[in-house]
Amino acid sequence: MNLDLLGYVATFLSILGNLLIVYKKRIGFSIWLLSNVVWIYVDIGIGLYSQIIMMVLYAILNIVGWYKWREDD
Repeated sequence: MNLDLLGYVATFLSILGNLLIVYKKRIGFSIWLLSNVVWIYVDIGIGLYSQIIMMVLYAILNIVGWYKWREDD
């Protein structure tokens, strides 16, 4: 798949995940995590290694957030 198109998909998923979290929907963490995985793939493809580090950290934060919000249920 074209990296440019994947960038748009990742952008859409990032915004959707963020919006869902704003509206306190736990599924937002999963969608945002998926967007991070897509971003990592895109960043590897273009050699943007500093952003890969950021996306890995965001992915970890999404996993932590998922479990933290589960504790509050």
